[in-house]
Amino acid sequence: MLSHNQKIFEFLEYYCQLSDSPEYAVLIKGAWGSGKTQFINQFIEKRNSQSLKSLLVSTYGMSSFKDIEDEFFRLLHPKLSSKKAILAGKVVKGFLKG
Repeated sequence: MLSHNQKIFEFLEYYCQLSDSPEYAVLIKGAWGSGKTQFINQFIEKRNSQSLKSLLVSTYGMSSFKDIEDEFFRLLHPKLSSKKAILAGKVVKGFLKG
């Protein structure tokens, strides 16, 4: 019988090999300190030899989907989400309103 971690590992392998974007995410749920982050880091490390591109987002402390979306944006576009870029956007937005 496969361990829970082995089943999760095999599903993640399947998920990463899909030819079309599945348009859904994978949630790994468990008690605090159960090794979720360590498991994912090991999976990513193993897959990095195969050029896996990944974003790792912890939802700890997040209270809305917008928080998660904002974190994805920050990771995907670090220059656009910098404090300077955000401030510049607010200045331009204020200028356009005025």
